[in-house]
Amino acid sequence: MQLIDISDKYAQETLMKLSEACHLTYERHFSVCTSKQLFLVLVDDPSVLALLEQSGIDLKGLKEAVAAEQMASAHPIRITKGQVVFSPDLKQTLLNAYGISKQFGREQVLVEDLFFATIFSTEIEKIAKDLAVDLSPLEYKSGKNEYQDTQSYKDQGDYYLKQISIDLTDKARNGELEIVVGRDAELIQLSRMLVRQKDNNVLLIGEVGVGKSSIVHSLTAGVVNSLLGNLLKDCKVLEFSISALGTLLDYRNIQEVKEQILEDLQKMGKVIIYIKNWDLSNKDSYGEPNLLLSFIKSLLDQKNIRLIISTTSSTYRNLLTKDPNLSEKFGVVRVNEASVELTEEILKKKTLSLSEFHNITFSDDVIEACASLSKRYIQDKFLPSKAIGLLDEASSKVALENRNLVSVDDLKAIISEKTGIPIERLSASEQQKLLNLEQILGQNVIGQKEAVHRVSEVVRRSRAGLKDPRKPVGTFLFLGPTGVGKTYLAKCLTRVVYDNEQAMIRLDMSEFSEAHTVQRLIGSPPGYVGYEEGGQLTNPVWERPYSLILLDEIEKANPKVFDIFLQVLDEGRLTDGQGRTIDFKNTIIIATSNIASEFILDGLREEMTVDERTMFYDKNILPVLRQYFLPEFINRFDEVILFNPLTQDELTEIARLQIKKMQARIQDKKITLEVSDEKIQELVQKGYKPRFGARPIIRVIQEQIENVIARKIISGEIKEGDVVNI
Repeated sequence: MQLIDISDKYAQETLMKLSEACHLTYERHFSVCTSKQLFLVLVDDPSVLALLEQSGIDLKGLKEAVAAEQMASAHPIRITKGQVVFSPDLKQTLLNAYGISKQFGREQVLVEDLFFATIFSTEIEKIAKDLAVDLSPLEYKSGKNEYQDTQSYKDQGDYYLKQISIDLTDKARNGELEIVVGRDAELIQLSRMLVRQKDNNVLLIGEVGVGKSSIVHSLTAGVVNSLLGNLLKDCKVLEFSISALGTLLDYRNIQEVKEQILEDLQKMGKVIIYIKNWDLSNKDSYGEPNLLLSFIKSLLDQKNIRLIISTTSSTYRNLLTKDPNLSEKFGVVRVNEASVELTEEILKKKTLSLSEFHNITFSDDVIEACASLSKRYIQDKFLPSKAIGLLDEASSKVALENRNLVSVDDLKAIISEKTGIPIERLSASEQQKLLNLEQILGQNVIGQKEAVHRVSEVVRRSRAGLKDPRKPVGTFLFLGPTGVGKTYLAKCLTRVVYDNEQAMIRLDMSEFSEAHTVQRLIGSPPGYVGYEEGGQLTNPVWERPYSLILLDEIEKANPKVFDIFLQVLDEGRLTDGQGRTIDFKNTIIIATSNIASEFILDGLREEMTVDERTMFYDKNILPVLRQYFLPEFINRFDEVILFNPLTQDELTEIARLQIKKMQARIQDKKITLEVSDEKIQELVQKGYKPRFGARPIIRVIQEQIENVIARKIISGEIKEGDVVNI
């Protein structure tokens, strides 16, 4: 029997029926899902009813008897959905359904296969026999007399082992394994640890998608081709399915399973077992993690067996805390995310198989673009996996459209679908965008030319490769009174540089005023409350490394928080509570503050020269800053930028900009809004409060225009096609 993985071997509609049976179990407060519940779900399925009609069988009586039997034999208890488990008979039914599907040459188990297996399950067949229900017409249709049941599989030997393992050695001999590119160092380190005299087991530590399994596949190919020395020669390499293993290990047959598997492994001689994506939270079918852990420990006691277990950094840290003795039995090989350059090498090889499979070709610039676009825009996965997935999907897109050339535009179209970023932004020249950064930002940020210019210069220096590549793209301290555009410039910069306002990570630093809140930024260590949640700073950057981080009202944070940011500003990285190294080199960090606002309101003017602004800063602002921050913290920022108080003319321009945006929104409803200059001046006069910047004016516009129009649209006074003059 082949490795059984329900998610792969069962058709979606069949899985839905199994899910319905579990839900029925839960609704009736039973803890174990049996073949009886599954039968009650399947017998009402339209395809099954049609099958029964063709066979001339009426199962109404059997259905009533099964329902009565189920209710009489069960002992309802209060449970949660996650506590529902499969009975041994149901597990056997699922295996038999797979056998039936294979007998008919199907790649997946259909609903009718599952029904045939259920109707001839031990539980249902017994009730049918007691009722004298003739099931013989179904025996022929199901192939019951032809397919090999699981008991005969047991008699052949290797029964349990074949359920939970894939023979990677055979796959390597048949050329079915893809060999990794650019992981020679990790492969050598892995091989060296496997041939140690003691503790020759290995933990491959890295995030999902970085290529841990590919390294094991390359190791297997090296073993098969005798490229790794005599000590690994003739080793059998098996991949164990942790989910299939968990299904087998229950309290009824654990000893039988363990003994049989270990006996079969002993017969094989030297064996390397690969367990993929293991986690301490992995549980067997009864929700018990200790059985899996116990089984793994029993494998470690076998002299002929070496284990390779792939896992994540957080799981490894958890293991160190919960079971340090177990961790000592393993060597550690860390597999970092592939670089863009290494990903390009991997993609070059991948294009060969994709070209052959889809009968397509690739433009010359696709590989480089695929690596860079996936690195920048796909945030929930890691290289090389996310780049391979993007290239594969683009290839499928081209093939389905009956074209034969995959271009960069195809990649961008898929990225746009996944992220919601308009494709025209992805197509915009990065070079032109950087050269015109002041003009682009200045269209929306009014009255802050100096701030826009200094931010643009820092970003350009970084993109040109003139800054320390380890540090963030740019780090800024924005100072100025409320309502002058500090946060708004940060939003505009996010939209322009990262193509999406959702790439802003905003932290209210007043929430980090106590010393203990530092831990919330990086996350709790293993064993502490909140460990699984991750840090409020580190987790978003881990998930979206291309981000702008806005630290609002930085002066309100505890001094210990500044120590955290000292490392980020200086080194561009930070270790979180889960032991992961978070990379900040692709982020922009902006801290805002109202410190020294009175001096800025009274003395700073836009027409000041650079020298005059520097003198003003040194004399009036810096002494106040030093009352809040240490000099080394202030000096870590690329720029400390002062925001000018807004003049009445600039506030008028902001009012026009706000109305223009409102006109664009209302135009979507096919309503035209026209606002006179006199009305704009009136609004500015009503909202003109220099110490509060643009916020009072924006509020006046909302109250006197937006709210009025909204009421009239809802009442029907303003309709589609109307022109509204104010």
